[in-house]
Amino acid sequence: MKVTVAMCVYKPKESFLREAIMSVSHQRLPVDKFLIVIDDTQPETMYLVKKILKEEWRAQRPVQVIINTTNLGLSASRNIALDNTSSNWILFLDQDDVLYKSAISNAAKLVRETSGSIAALFSTANIIDDESNVRGKYMDFIQERLTSCPELLLGLCFLPLPTTFINMNVVKSLGISFKKSWKIVEDFAFWLELGSDGRVYSFKCYEGPAAGYRIHSENTSHDEVMYQSEHAQLYSQLLLDSKNEQWESLIIQKANAYMANVRTLRGKYV
Repeated sequence: MKVTVAMCVYKPKESFLREAIMSVSHQRLPVDKFLIVIDDTQPETMYLVKKILKEEWRAQRPVQVIINTTNLGLSASRNIALDNTSSNWILFLDQDDVLYKSAISNAAKLVRETSGSIAALFSTANIIDDESNVRGKYMDFIQERLTSCPELLLGLCFLPLPTTFINMNVVKSLGISFKKSWKIVEDFAFWLELGSDGRVYSFKCYEGPAAGYRIHSENTSHDEVMYQSEHAQLYSQLLLDSKNEQWESLIIQKANAYMANVRTLRGKYV
């Protein structure tokens, strides 16, 4: 299993970035390539990335650093990573998250034991704080098997990004990418497209937890109004695109629930 781990970097906190890079370097099954996309024009960021790589990178694997000449945003930077990997699989690790040592080896074990086309491999994650203390479990109710897009809509399986290995052959076959219009739900929208044909491509859950998902004050997802609003917009768009009447009522239910949350939150902050 050849894996590229991609990290998009923008105004990083040194301690978080160092821990994230170290976690990639210390994988029991080494990465095929470590790809860093710097979406920050400040020279200090490039200096910091080079400094940490020099001090902490121990894996005998290539590192590629791409510097955007202007700030393109997270989705565009992830698409650059998709375009610059030759590995069969890619995992996106945010600059403040941690990949546990057995993540790649556990995913590879499942691939060896599984037949058929896999769109993505995912696992559970720990919620960690600024000091990397475990504060909870993320998706500890996750299903062992995901076979179709509607199950994602049910909310049973929101794939934790730092645990998810994406099959690049499926991405190329479907011609999908991260949509720049989304600021918070870009990964959820990507999973929905990736699982658009569950009859052909499956989602598999490997042994975890596989990562530490860091919750801190600077997380974009802490903007509650934007979080709820984008989910409502996404479900509304799904309704327009839906060709499956069976799931239309569910989509409407989810969109209405998120819009109700938006109205509540806006009233709270006025």
